[in-house]
Amino acid sequence: MPHFHTTQPQDFGLPLKSGEYEFVCKFTHTHNPTQRLILVRYKTQEFFIRESVRDRTLYKCEKSTRIEPIGVIKDALGILCAHSSAVLGHNLSHNTPRQRTQSPFLLSRTQTYEFVLHHKKPLSIEVGFGSGRHLLDLATQNPNELFLGLEIHTPSIEQVLRQIKLLGLTNLYISHIDARILLQLIPDASLKNLYVHFPVPWHKKPHRRVISPRFLHHVMRVLVCDENHTPSPRSGFLHLRTDDREYFDYALRAALDLPKVKVLVEKNLDLPIVSKYEARWRREKKEIFDSKIFAPLLMTNIQKSLQNGDFVFCGVYGNMVQSIENLIALPTLPKIVKKDYFLHIDAIYKHDEGYVVALCLGDFDEPQNAFVLLQNGVARYLNAPPLPTQATIAAHRLFTHILESKDKS
Repeated sequence: MPHFHTTQPQDFGLPLKSGEYEFVCKFTHTHNPTQRLILVRYKTQEFFIRESVRDRTLYKCEKSTRIEPIGVIKDALGILCAHSSAVLGHNLSHNTPRQRTQSPFLLSRTQTYEFVLHHKKPLSIEVGFGSGRHLLDLATQNPNELFLGLEIHTPSIEQVLRQIKLLGLTNLYISHIDARILLQLIPDASLKNLYVHFPVPWHKKPHRRVISPRFLHHVMRVLVCDENHTPSPRSGFLHLRTDDREYFDYALRAALDLPKVKVLVEKNLDLPIVSKYEARWRREKKEIFDSKIFAPLLMTNIQKSLQNGDFVFCGVYGNMVQSIENLIALPTLPKIVKKDYFLHIDAIYKHDEGYVVALCLGDFDEPQNAFVLLQNGVARYLNAPPLPTQATIAAHRLFTHILESKDKS
């Protein structure tokens, strides 16, 4: 991650304008003044640069507000570095063309949401595509279909984006969104196939696994099925491929717990396209397990009424400011756990021009982070609200109740 260090905190003479960048102001953590956030505007986008003060001062992008391409972040830090005294070190080398160019095939969180809602061709998704060999082959062999790859490993994303350009593909898109959250937002019977190849087993933290009973419920809901709503060759499927027998058995048990399901199980299946890791495992005679879980019936879309428009703040700004001050006065900030969702107010940052509230909210196993900015008489989410799952909307409503309440207790 791009960053630089100084011997002490820098003033920068905010507000500061430089080219297309505007460094608006610095917000200070109300309970830990060694942590501050610098609000940066670049064209139509916003993000925070975090200032962390210890024996030296570190400047880097606040991870959950990062925007693409990474060159935008590097240039912003470079501007601040140039306005700093006593710089101890940095990794802000000149941007490569790749670091300054935004690929049209890399989707933001909001773009990914719109993509799965409004695609016009058959769509398949691969979760955790790694080197991308399988995903790239699918897109190459099926030019009249759409493909979406989900991955959190940045080098893997960059590698596949380069291959998309080299191969001239126009039907493959990439996103780093959490598959477990995105799946809740996909409409009924609108996904052709879903691939999960060699997922991390997470033996010590099973709640972090991609596949779970809840995940399978949504997979069966979103996959296409034939006219009779019964499994058939025309039915969509979830393809799990793993070298981990424990994970495979766990996923198979979860699938068989579904009310109606068809599962095809195979072992050491020969596929024409394999990853470099699978090729190595084959040489080592390691066993590979496959299962295809077919869509059995059309299920009700529990998310059909959820929209980003649910994330609004309608209260009186003065009342919201007073509520924020009441929260700041508390010895600890609220962490509220309900039956089906939670809301953690992680931190509040303050400046003469307003406040920033850092939130973690939503589902227990699929939390989302968000920043709410109160400035110039308006309360809003920075850049975009959380993805509209039932849990995040419920948590947002609880937060608005806290924020808009006149209760000073």
